[in-house]
Amino acid sequence: MNRYVRLGLLILLTVLLLRVAFGVLSLAMRLVAMLFPLLMLVGAGLVVYGLVRYFQRQRLHAPTAHRELED
Repeated sequence: MNRYVRLGLLILLTVLLLRVAFGVLSLAMRLVAMLFPLLMLVGAGLVVYGLVRYFQRQRLHAPTAHRELED
């Protein structure tokens, strides 16, 4: 095989791999688009859950909280 045949085969192989990669990417994007509302709800729920835990922990570790518990 001369170098032009090898170059042509390399280009064809690259194009085929790119086609497969873009097909997988397209499938992944369709799945994300289909599950987008669910992902948004899960993300928002995690943010709210984290904020609630943060403020609960902050309230428990505040200096006034210990005085209230001692009474």
